[in-house]
Amino acid sequence: MITTALTSADDPAARANLETAAGLGIPYFKAGYYLYDFADVRRELNEPGGWQDANCPLGEGMVDWRYVCGVLARAGFHGPISLHLEYEVPGPTAAAHEENILAASQRDLGFLKERLREAYGVA
Repeated sequence: MITTALTSADDPAARANLETAAGLGIPYFKAGYYLYDFADVRRELNEPGGWQDANCPLGEGMVDWRYVCGVLARAGFHGPISLHLEYEVPGPTAAAHEENILAASQRDLGFLKERLREAYGVA
């Protein structure tokens, strides 16, 4: 899997990047992030129906992960999943901060694995 900044098939770099990846045997790519106009980000975020802009650990936000994982399972998805921690993880020292990030990563990964196990019917 490669990570790209591609957000549109019309991007002049899309064909070259994806053809090169395919030629190297890389079957998956992660698209880039949606780029806001930054004129009024809160208004832009509210246009999908009033969601609040708040990054948080998996299972603590508005996403129904059982539903999302169920859709992936019903669609027969068996590709990679990219997990990101984009919420603030506190720590009074650099070492404590690093330890807390590792713990948060393990917690979120465990949460995701459990939802996927449920959806795919894996014990």
